[in-house]
Amino acid sequence: SSVEEQGKATLQEWIGGDKAQFFRLPPFNIPVIRDGRPVQQVSLLIAIETRGLDKKDKVIQKRTELQSAFLRDLYAVLSLHNGNRRPLNLDTVKVRLQRVADRVLGPGVVDGVLVESAYTHTLN
Repeated sequence: SSVEEQGKATLQEWIGGDKAQFFRLPPFNIPVIRDGRPVQQVSLLIAIETRGLDKKDKVIQKRTELQSAFLRDLYAVLSLHNGNRRPLNLDTVKVRLQRVADRVLGPGVVDGVLVESAYTHTLN
């Protein structure tokens, strides 16, 4: 490899560009509707992991689009969940959101989707 490429790699390492970066998204609060009325409120705190300055910049530039796409998918997942009293399968949520991130940002930009907390509140 060239001296320039080596210098760039060293600079990336020096400024922490190759270390994992975590971006916490604003909380997602999604109502679960059954028979035309809300029966539960699901709150999720999600962070995404990425590495490298180019990927970090891409996440920052498309953050709003990513949040919107996550919200749409969470509504879809929770409409299937439909307040059926079974616990929400967070592994399924993470896999789906990873696919959404790959679609919005491109494959390989997001290394992982982390569900930091999940809370379900049953409504009367």
